[in-house]
Amino acid sequence: MKTKLCWLALCLGAAWPVSAQDWARAELEKSPRHMEWVTVTNGTRAVDCWVVYPEVKDKATAVLVIHDSSGVTDWARLAADELAAAGYIAIAPDFLSGTGPKGGGTSDFSGQSELVAALKKLPPAQITGDLNAAAVFVFYGFPPPPAGVTNIQCPVYGFYGENDARVTLTVPDGQAAMKRAGKTFEPVIYAGAGHGFMAHGEPGYPQATPADRQARDAAWERLKGLLKKI
Repeated sequence: MKTKLCWLALCLGAAWPVSAQDWARAELEKSPRHMEWVTVTNGTRAVDCWVVYPEVKDKATAVLVIHDSSGVTDWARLAADELAAAGYIAIAPDFLSGTGPKGGGTSDFSGQSELVAALKKLPPAQITGDLNAAAVFVFYGFPPPPAGVTNIQCPVYGFYGENDARVTLTVPDGQAAMKRAGKTFEPVIYAGAGHGFMAHGEPGYPQATPADRQARDAAWERLKGLLKKI
């Protein structure tokens, strides 16, 4: 494995019940790649990570997949598998490890509201300690506040939907703040796409719109091209 890691912040964009991700689970079952849960440590903390390995002969770069407010769902695991299909070791840490009602992680929570409440209680330093990064790829996430821009030590590549005004309208100000601080921020806005297009544009997603599907395909190609440069 190469020593460089990069962050990939993915978002579903909606609170999905487990039954709504049957399509993602079905795609996972078709995958020929080796995938497993691995426990790593952050100090005294045990962090469960979903890991998918590419079928390649040479060393591979590792990509850390950051889940959204739904936790490490079937779609988050499928996204990791798609990265492995592109030749990367995909690692999706469950930030909710040890915080579930039974001491487990994402799968122990009975509903979205309980899961989101638990995520909000996580100490930022703990999350940072679970990760190690060399570059950031953010999917429809809000830019950092101006005061936090100076702390960014890596290039940031953004992926946004044109119809996701709640988030996308904040991009120009974030881009300006990054430029003033001498930081790299390269956002792309995909025409007609909404929030969560990476999931909602999946081939197996039953309600996929043409715009979300096109955005998802274009974003994957851009992501893979950027990853090759690391």
